[in-house]
Amino acid sequence: DGEQWRAAAESHRDALRELIAEEVENNKERVKGALQAADFNIELSRTLLNKVKEDISAELAHVVGKLENCKAKLEEYQEEMESEDIDDPILVQGNIAQVEDEQKYLGDQLDKCNKMKKRLETGLKAAEDQSGALAALQKSVGCMPMDATERDCARDAADDCYEKFTLWGKGSANSAAR
Repeated sequence: DGEQWRAAAESHRDALRELIAEEVENNKERVKGALQAADFNIELSRTLLNKVKEDISAELAHVVGKLENCKAKLEEYQEEMESEDIDDPILVQGNIAQVEDEQKYLGDQLDKCNKMKKRLETGLKAAEDQSGALAALQKSVGCMPMDATERDCARDAADDCYEKFTLWGKGSANSAAR
């Protein structure tokens, strides 16, 4: 009786192990598609974030250049105000006020750009972290990461859906101040 019971238990245990192994393999196969989609989406997101970061960097450079021009204009107007042979001090004071307004506007734009760049860098770091975690998960279930062709496809999709535009306004600081 004991031997029969033991043999039956071992037989059931072996059958259960086989069933578990089959289910593990089936679940691995089911999850591979989701992992491949996640890999594609991470690459797509990373590409889009990099494109926006490039635009932000260009916007930052543009704003910094305009701020430098404002500084030079302001120095010029202030020298003119201090000179003895000033023709129209009211006009020069108006010009100084206009340049100071533009500097304020551009300073606000610079702050916005810097904050956005920081958020984008945080997003890119998160994408990198997720990519690493995904690679470990893919490895554990025997799913191959995307190959170069699939990565290019994700990047092309990002290119197709991304449109460059001025991030912070359609016009210059002068047109916004009018």
